[in-house]
Amino acid sequence: MKKWNKKIHFVFQILIILISGIATFLNVKMFDDTKVFLYYTIISNIFVFVFYSLSIINIDFRKKIKTDTYYKYKGLLLLSILFTMIIYNFIIITNNSTYIGHGFICSLVHLIIPLLVLIECLFFEEKKVLKYKYLITWGIFMMIYIIFIYTYSLFGGTFLNNSKYPYEIMNIQAIGYKQVIINGMLIFGLYELLGATIIFIDNIMKNREV
Repeated sequence: MKKWNKKIHFVFQILIILISGIATFLNVKMFDDTKVFLYYTIISNIFVFVFYSLSIINIDFRKKIKTDTYYKYKGLLLLSILFTMIIYNFIIITNNSTYIGHGFICSLVHLIIPLLVLIECLFFEEKKVLKYKYLITWGIFMMIYIIFIYTYSLFGGTFLNNSKYPYEIMNIQAIGYKQVIINGMLIFGLYELLGATIIFIDNIMKNREV
């Protein structure tokens, strides 16, 4: 990567860090409840903030750890934040009133940050580095989150507004076990399909010096 492009990349990463940090702060302030950290949206945005912060704090971060592990988690980062955008904007938003009156904050975490990360990966990250075997690790992380949510709820934990579940599509009492299982299978299938699509696109793209 040319020197001037490295500088642009550096600035772009700073931009992502600033916006993801501001977005997380505004969400916590808006809800005024630490339970907001239990939601996939906030977790994925914090993941973005931490990952890019490490890149900036250690200038040689990318050069030193560009290993199989690095690309596995960079891919997970992209998958997580894009999944947040897709699920919210095409599924959750239809029966969710949480962000009414807070459109800007909603756009930050569900649209702007995902698009910024996508742009960073498309224009600044190396290509042909993601492997289909990563889908196993990525899937495990999603399963851990789901298991944690239901375990937390089972032992009396609550979410925002004292709800028993973070999302209606997970609400066993409201829609029943059968529908929750179907929803879970569909969501997990979409998650893995999105992951496979990201890997496929990465594998057909060409590295370029810009």
